[in-house]
Order: sequence, then structure tokens, then C-alpha cells
Amino acid sequence: MIWKGQEIKTIQNAMDALADIHTKDDAQEYLRLARLDGEFADQNIGYLFGYFNRDRWKELSELFGVLHPVFGDNYGLTDDEIMEMGMERGRAAAERAKK
Repeated sequence: MIWKGQEIKTIQNAMDALADIHTKDDAQEYLRLARLDGEFADQNIGYLFGYFNRDRWKELSELFGVLHPVFGDNYGLTDDEIMEMGMERGRAAAERAKK
């Protein structure tokens, strides 16, 4: 995907692009282009929101109309709660893999 003249090939490219998006129009255009590249665009973009601070995560969710696929709109989670949720998902995935 090409966004504002830059090829988005890596997670870092995507993070840099998201960091520079501050309007709903830009967010929706980025999302439109990302959806052309893959069926999981909404989930992938939402997942990246979790790497931003809570205020920016919330702002991006509102601009894009997309939630984090694990944390949803729980912007008030503590770092410990986020870690525990991630660990629980990891344990559940390990159990599924055993079957």
C-alpha cells in the first residue's frame, strides 16, 4: 500500500503513518486503502493502536471507527491488566494447540 508517497510494508511504516494521522478524512482514506490490501485491515490497524499511549489510542479509535481486537474500548486498562489479558490469550492459544 502507498500512503502519501510512502510504501507501507512493515509494522514500523504503519506505525509512522498512524502517528501522522490526525483527521477523520485521512483515517478513513488510510483504512480504505488498507482494506484493499487485506481482509484483516481493521483488526490489524486496531491492534497497532495498542502501541500508542492511551489518549492517542482512543483518538485513533475514534478517527478510524475501529477498536483494538483484544482490548476494545477499554482505554482505562492498566499495564498490568493488559499484560494479564495477553498472558491469558497466550495460555488459551497454547491449550488449543495441544488439541
